[in-house]
Amino acid sequence: MTHPKIIQGGMGVGVSNWVLARAVSHLGQLGVVSGTALALVLARRLQLGDPGGELRRALGHFPFPDMAKRILADYWIAGGRLPPFKPVPMYTLEARPALVELTVAANFVEVFLAREGHAGRVGINYLEKIQLPTLPSLFGAMLAGVDCVLMGAGIPRAIPGVMDRLAEGLPVELRLNVAGALPDQPVYARFDPRTFCGGAPPPLKRPHFLGIIASAALATTLARKSSGRVDGFIVEGPTAGGHNAPPRGTPAFNARGEPAYGPRDIVDLDKIRELGLPFWLAGSYASPNKLREALRLGATGVQIGTAFAFCEESGIAPDLKRRALALSRAHRARVFTDPLASPTGFPFKVLELEGTLSEEAAYRERRRVCDLGYLRQLYRRSDGTVGYRCPAEPVEAYVRKGGEPGQIRGRKCICNGLPAAMGIGQVRSDGRRELPLVTAGDDLAQIASFLKPGCDSYGAADVVARMLPEQERPLSPVRPGRSSMAKAMDYLFHRKPSAAPEESPLVALHATAHQGDANAQFNLGLYYSSAGGETPDFAQAARWYRQAADQDHVLAQFNLGIMFARGHGMLADDAAAAAWLRRAAEGGDAGGQHYLGVRCHRASLDPLRLDAGESRIEAYKWLHLAAAQGYNGSLTACQRLTLTMSRAEVGEGNQRAAAFVARKPAST
Repeated sequence: MTHPKIIQGGMGVGVSNWVLARAVSHLGQLGVVSGTALALVLARRLQLGDPGGELRRALGHFPFPDMAKRILADYWIAGGRLPPFKPVPMYTLEARPALVELTVAANFVEVFLAREGHAGRVGINYLEKIQLPTLPSLFGAMLAGVDCVLMGAGIPRAIPGVMDRLAEGLPVELRLNVAGALPDQPVYARFDPRTFCGGAPPPLKRPHFLGIIASAALATTLARKSSGRVDGFIVEGPTAGGHNAPPRGTPAFNARGEPAYGPRDIVDLDKIRELGLPFWLAGSYASPNKLREALRLGATGVQIGTAFAFCEESGIAPDLKRRALALSRAHRARVFTDPLASPTGFPFKVLELEGTLSEEAAYRERRRVCDLGYLRQLYRRSDGTVGYRCPAEPVEAYVRKGGEPGQIRGRKCICNGLPAAMGIGQVRSDGRRELPLVTAGDDLAQIASFLKPGCDSYGAADVVARMLPEQERPLSPVRPGRSSMAKAMDYLFHRKPSAAPEESPLVALHATAHQGDANAQFNLGLYYSSAGGETPDFAQAARWYRQAADQDHVLAQFNLGIMFARGHGMLADDAAAAAWLRRAAEGGDAGGQHYLGVRCHRASLDPLRLDAGESRIEAYKWLHLAAAQGYNGSLTACQRLTLTMSRAEVGEGNQRAAAFVARKPAST
């Protein structure tokens, strides 16, 4: 195995989705999908209509078509329907066959789509703390040919051996953590591939296994005492997002109430190196200097989570990404390492963001309910049977099941909060929506550094391109759909037409503009917006751009659209910005075409949109047209976009672009 320098973190529920993993793998690094709650994710995406058809296409490749048909019959809604979502059963020791089928298929679908269209490697990330779905999840991922399994939040010693047996088509079992269990009465989850397949299972590749660890002792335990081969480690520090390992020693807290980490929590890399296995460092390593530092320390590379979590391809809801980026840009991004939030008892990183469960008032207002159950804890009842409880469930229920009352304080329903962060939160019978819970690492404060001047978003390619030396970067490191703001500001303040305003006396230019000459009006707009060597007068610029734009001057339309987007010289108005930029695009302006392509692409990534396929086709059309005019970044954006499109969609996009060219729009 040739090892990548960058591993993309497998984050949250649906944050590290197949779109993000495929983008990173296509760039030669290790893209990773989150394996957490994939059955829920697939079920809810199908209920939203699967507008692009990707999920149904992947299910069409699932080796068991009858199961795929049952899943579609249970969950797919043609045209989509907004929540409330149909519930997915909770896992128990004796999980329903339909839930097992859904789990296997969901892991297959996510990995299949992430691996599609490139020769790169794809991994999947699981949590040891979530044990009940693990065996069918692994089988589904291996059915799709997953290359690497990453696992943390516990001591996953049994997983390498499980993968060995699954690759041979043999039954597997996993000893479960059961509170109060007697030493001589272990409890196991079991999965038999032959029973599932109704006969001999297909031959499977055994993936590589990377343990996510926070100490040299744990790495040594995994390397020497696991049930099968361990292929390497992710060495994760306490600044990483999601769950953190608790500090070692007597619990201590800083002034904000966060767990205080000290010298004992620094991983002994000398001992890690002695194991002779590759390792990657994680936790605030998203910079070229930190990558070089990791390599000097003997690491193979780094794992990056937060920077990828807030890029365009990730599954976080677009509005949450925009707000997080705005906080980072304003140097107001705050992440709290909450010692109580997670029902697992591990510290959990929470982004402090208005309108999310990070707010104390929102947390207290939420009615406690446990209807997903991924983080439920197994416990031994007095009669010896196994029960299920969660410190984030209703208080009375938890205490009735023998839970300690002191474990309830501050616990948040991560199972419901994380799906809400990707836009698939449940809506309750009283109309209340589950609020999102957003996790991020401490380096959230730095994500705005990935924005190019004037941009309001960035892509996975931007992260990879910034991290690697120039000779190791992808051939086309420009991110897909480079922000319209970047192009717009170049156009608005730096690019001048052939008849630049300084070539004519200002008085004469005014006279010509007042006579209705569109070029003169545009040049006056450019003069006032670029200040003419003095303070810009955006109000005057907008006035003259508007007059030229009304005469179909496409450069004026483009610049006017950008001013509406920026709120320069008028109140910001996204609808007006979009309208003027569309007019510029339809008039043949490459900048406007690029902008519309970016806008349509972003719309297609919204999981609640029912017209994602249409948005992708329109995005392709406009980016293709802009690329044909040589507009910087459009060709790369168009090529990257095709990775998420079917052949039929690309064909339709080409037809629309050809029809547009046939109209031969005039540009000014």
